[in-house]
Amino acid sequence: MKAVAIKDRSRTSSPGSCTDPAIISEFGGLTRTEKKNPYNYSESQLEVREITIKKMKEMYGDEICEGHLEWIFDYCTNTPKEEIHEMLERSKTGSKKYQAIPQTLYGMEVVDKDED
Repeated sequence: MKAVAIKDRSRTSSPGSCTDPAIISEFGGLTRTEKKNPYNYSESQLEVREITIKKMKEMYGDEICEGHLEWIFDYCTNTPKEEIHEMLERSKTGSKKYQAIPQTLYGMEVVDKDED
């Protein structure tokens, strides 16, 4: 990025900062991105969401990535409770075709597409 000469020192932003009008105009008026809010949460709901996700991160650590935690929160918040309970019941009584059985060893062969 080329250096920008700042002549007007009366601005509240410091020269070279992201809010400096000279820098913003140099990049065609680009502004900071805002977090998306597709579910139209209110400010208080966004705070609850942030706190809940933070607690979930503490509980699960690196086991579940933050994006999945956000998805879980949004899904559970915006899905009717009856539908969630139905899904849980189906998972308990449904097909066990792909469910691993404890204390069972499974074999697997890794195939490299480059090998003959």
